[in-house]
Amino acid sequence: MSKSQKHCKATEGKINFFNLSCIFGMVVKGTPYINPEGYLFLDQKRKPGLVKRIRKQIDKFGLTNQDLGFEIGQI
Repeated sequence: MSKSQKHCKATEGKINFFNLSCIFGMVVKGTPYINPEGYLFLDQKRKPGLVKRIRKQIDKFGLTNQDLGFEIGQI
């Protein structure tokens, strides 16, 4: 991994001059983009947040499985 690729990976997610220089470097030098491990796309980021909000509301209102219509049985 070259120095510029390490720098691009380190500033990932931030829009600033360094990201623009990384993109410029990739285009001019022909270096490929390295997708960081653990990166989530926007829709993948929304799902855990939605689940967290729903669980918080269930706890806030004291709802049970019976209130929500869930039946938990033996498989």
